[in-house]
Amino acid sequence: MILTYKTRKALLIITAAAILILSLIPQAPNPASRIPYGDKLEHIAAYILLAFLLALNIALKVNSRLYTALLSAAICILYGAVIEFLQQYTGRSTELLDLIADLVGAGVGATLAVQVKK
Repeated sequence: MILTYKTRKALLIITAAAILILSLIPQAPNPASRIPYGDKLEHIAAYILLAFLLALNIALKVNSRLYTALLSAAICILYGAVIEFLQQYTGRSTELLDLIADLVGAGVGATLAVQVKK
């Protein structure tokens, strides 16, 4: 299935908004917390998707796969850092391990996207 530019853009915006909202609402009990570092796995999964969608959108305008991957990962890491900073004002904790998990997910997602776009 080929996604149109508008569909890719919409999916990216929805994903970014969902990450923002879920990251800033007061923390409810989480079933993943029963799994050691389960919340970090959630961060990785969310940022794989975000970076993948962002890289697909960037790839429509940029020919360099390396530049696309690096730009996508950098934007996602910056987005994650801003969210981590804002969490301190919502009663949630700011954690370096969350940002590291975001970085891992962003790297994987961006890399997958540029491999798909070969």
